[in-house]
Amino acid sequence: MVEKLDKKLNLTDEQEKQITTLYSDFFKQDLSREERKSAMQELEKKITSLLTDEQKEAFEQMKKERPQRQKQ
Repeated sequence: MVEKLDKKLNLTDEQEKQITTLYSDFFKQDLSREERKSAMQELEKKITSLLTDEQKEAFEQMKKERPQRQKQ
């Protein structure tokens, strides 16, 4: 995921390092579906806080373009 962000957002080395840590911490958690949804929103806020304005716009566009999972 970080590689995809790096390609789309042209992350600095420091941003890439920090975002990799955020994702690692996120995926180590044992969460229910609802907890994971909330934690993902928090993760996205943390990532956004590390980005430049231009990167934030591209990140928001990426989020809009990703496929929405169908609810079963």
